[in-house]
Amino acid sequence: SDLRSLTNGKRQYETFCGPCHGAKGMADGPVAKAFLGVLPLVVSQGRTDGHLYATIGYGRRRMPAYGRITLQDRWDIVNYVRYMNGQLPGAQTAQAAPAAMPQQGGAQQ
Repeated sequence: SDLRSLTNGKRQYETFCGPCHGAKGMADGPVAKAFLGVLPLVVSQGRTDGHLYATIGYGRRRMPAYGRITLQDRWDIVNYVRYMNGQLPGAQTAQAAPAAMPQQGGAQQ
């Protein structure tokens, strides 16, 4: 989980995950106000990386499948979620992580 992965994971998270799970993973995104049952990302702490990866791609319960997210982008989102949960070496808490990430920029791959 290098800086490139975290930077891309943040960008992908903001696009695909943030509308429901919220900017800091607190299940307070704008879509969550209309659909009950969105979970905060802290519940993912006890799940494996593979479980998170599969949940992104195939969905789970009320969460839709996001098969259009590339395989690498899914892993980058997993890394970013781990970062927000403070589960990576040197990671900070979810409240501090977004401010600690570099600003979006540069060419897209």
